[in-house]
Order: sequence, then structure tokens, then C-alpha cells
Amino acid sequence: IACEGLDFAMASPKRYEAALKGAGFQNVRLVSRNAWYKEQAKAELERLTGEGRAEFEAILGPKDVLDQIATWEAMVPVVASGEHCPHHFRGQKP
Repeated sequence: IACEGLDFAMASPKRYEAALKGAGFQNVRLVSRNAWYKEQAKAELERLTGEGRAEFEAILGPKDVLDQIATWEAMVPVVASGEHCPHHFRGQKP
């Protein structure tokens, strides 16, 4: 979170599930996207550091690309460990 300069608090999927239920949503369902994003994050880092780098640098500038590479290098292991685990949340409001 600090690496990306985020200033909002993320919570566990179970906390979001409880919040949705607490807000009156029914049929709440969580779907982990970790397996998919683990591979996606690695591919994104490869694009940033590989053949696509020059194109990104032309659009964003070299410094911003280096910043993104640093963020992805920090994020890939956190996603692989499951500490950062993207989810889809679904529910119905009666």
C-alpha cells in the first residue's frame, strides 16, 4: 500500500462480506480472483520490463515506468503469497 502511495484502508474479503450483509445485501458471494491475478501480475511486470517497456516509456516517461516496475516487483510476491487477494463481490439488495 505504501509503495503505491495509497491512502485508503483495504480490508479482508470476510470484512467486506460482513459489511455487505450488514448493509442488508442477501445472497452475498465472494469469488477469489487470486489464481488469475497471480499470473496476470507476473505478465504485467514482464510487459513493463520487457519488449513493451519502450512503448510505456514513450507514453509515461522513464521515471514513471521505473516507479511502476518497483510497485509490480513489490506486488507480485504479495499476490503470490495470498496476502493481497483480489475478489469479486456479489450480492442482492432486497
